[in-house]
Amino acid sequence: MKLNGKLVGSHEDINDKNQTVEIEKPKEPKDTPEKPDVPRTGDTTRILPYILLLLFEIATVSVVLAYRKRGERKEHCKKQ
Repeated sequence: MKLNGKLVGSHEDINDKNQTVEIEKPKEPKDTPEKPDVPRTGDTTRILPYILLLLFEIATVSVVLAYRKRGERKEHCKKQ
């Protein structure tokens, strides 16, 4: 067995327990910081103004369409 080009071990007797190499799994540090529920992306944009703007636009379009339809009904009634 070689590590970085150097011989660190060889198999002389495969049944000899003294030649067994055991590698321990690294232990996790005790002071692991808590992971937040949501990853921090650095984005601090507030979404509420955009939602309010969207609702305002939807209301405006609805009102404009309602007035147009109302105007079409009045014109249709006058023609008859």
